[in-house]
Amino acid sequence: MDRGFYAIIVVRILKKYGIRFVIGAPKTRGMKKVLEGIPRDGKFYTASYVVKSLREEEGAMLFMRWNRRKREWFVVVGSGVGIKEVKRYSRC
Repeated sequence: MDRGFYAIIVVRILKKYGIRFVIGAPKTRGMKKVLEGIPRDGKFYTASYVVKSLREEEGAMLFMRWNRRKREWFVVVGSGVGIKEVKRYSRC
């Protein structure tokens, strides 16, 4: 899914029904803090992440990779997927 679906309710529903997913993540201040310590070497990195709203939280995995050609970060959240699926998503 694209960044328009990045919301805690979407993540929660997909996880509740056991649906594997990858959703593009917006580059918020919190996301930029996470990216500060990641090397810009073009490799995929993962980290546990918490999608937050004002009153709620839901855990997910964060997948990050520096795109050398575009000179920007590729960042998605997901659950039940691995690097292989995220690479496939990045090519769309």
